[in-house]
Amino acid sequence: MEPRTLKDVLSGVLAAGRAAGTLPEAMRVVGKGEERLAVLAARLGLDRRTGTIAGRPFPAAALITAFDADTVTLAGRWGPDLLEKAGARPLGPAPGEGDAVWSLDTLVREAPAVVIFAGDEPPSSDVVSRFRAGLPGVRLFHIDAARVNRPGPSLVRTVELLAAAVHGAAAGITPTPGELVPL
Repeated sequence: MEPRTLKDVLSGVLAAGRAAGTLPEAMRVVGKGEERLAVLAARLGLDRRTGTIAGRPFPAAALITAFDADTVTLAGRWGPDLLEKAGARPLGPAPGEGDAVWSLDTLVREAPAVVIFAGDEPPSSDVVSRFRAGLPGVRLFHIDAARVNRPGPSLVRTVELLAAAVHGAAAGITPTPGELVPL
């Protein structure tokens, strides 16, 4: 099974548990993750039906998995789900679709409130300066690519970290050193 959405990923955990004869443990892990997501949603006052947080629209966020001088690659598959569950309006592909490549100009026009770079290393200071110049006031963060790209129950922690990036202290999440790096 090739997971395309966060729901697919969590269903895959249950399928793997069933195949390994550890379904009760898999159900516990998935249930605990779903409970954490519900607590986060309640804490933030998320209304996914209307796309609002306490009556305000979800802030736009970009989860960037690659970039060069003129383009950015926005996370697809379950990436948009992670942002949405974190209380953000994901820029780029719809949940389940592949990555989207946008021009940097298009990203600037969409004016994200938050940009999260998902990579093995944080972007260089030159890249950070370029993004700050094009997107004044944007909040920039780095998260390890493995936190975004590897399917599994750890994606629940990724949602929590993205919520901390998007909503700050209101998310009630304290990243450990290196989990989410402000740039």
